[in-house]
Amino acid sequence: MGKGLIRVILLALLWGLLSGHTEPLIVGFGIFSVLLVGFLAQRMDGAEGPVGLRHMGLPVLGYLAWLCREIVLSNLQVTREILRPRLALTPTALRVPASQRMPLGRTLYANSITLTPGTVSVAVGTNDILIHALMREGAESLLTGDMDRRVTALESRE
Repeated sequence: MGKGLIRVILLALLWGLLSGHTEPLIVGFGIFSVLLVGFLAQRMDGAEGPVGLRHMGLPVLGYLAWLCREIVLSNLQVTREILRPRLALTPTALRVPASQRMPLGRTLYANSITLTPGTVSVAVGTNDILIHALMREGAESLLTGDMDRRVTALESRE
C-alpha cells in the first residue's frame, strides 16, 4: 500500500505542476484522474508477476538507444518521401512474426513498431502482428526480424 500511496502523491504533484489550474472543477477532474490512474497502476502491478522492464536489466537501455536511432532514421525517410514533389508512398499492410512468449514482450514489440514513423501496429496476435506502413520498404524491413530478435532477447533476460 505504501508504494501505491507514494505513486498517487507523485502523480498529484506532477499534475499540479503541469496543469497550473486552481478552479474547483478542474482540480476535481485532476483528483479523479490521479486516483483512477493510481488504482489502475496498482491493479497492473501484479498482473504478470514480477515481469517488467525493470526486471529486464541494463540491456533495456541498449534497446532504447537502438530504438531511438531507428525512430530518427525512419523519421528522416518518411520526411524525405513526404517532401518529394511526386509522392512515392506505397501503403502496405502485412503480418510480421512475433516470437515473444509473454504479453509484455509482444506489447513492447508492437509499441516499438508504432513508435517508428511510417508504421502502425494494427492488431497483435499470439504469433504475429498486423502492421500498416506508409512505404512497402518500411514494412519489409520488419520482415528481417531485427527488431523482433532484439525484443525477444530482452524478454529472455527476465
